[in-house]
Amino acid sequence: MNPPPQTLMCVRIHLLASGRCDLYRAELSRHNYVTPKSYLELLKVFSHLIGRKKQELSGERQRMKTGLDKASSNAAI
Repeated sequence: MNPPPQTLMCVRIHLLASGRCDLYRAELSRHNYVTPKSYLELLKVFSHLIGRKKQELSGERQRMKTGLDKASSNAAI
């Protein structure tokens, strides 16, 4: 059974962040940790951005539908 794509994406983000922390430590000799709290904050921000994008797309879809309805009614006249 394969995990859902959202789970795989979260795992990938976490691995990329951990890799960047290692790179940061190697280049600057400073530690940066990916804590559960920071990871949850990342997911919260990501969820917020997805919500905003969904609203934006919903508005655009509604404008498109309204325009098509008007064009359709004008073509019928």
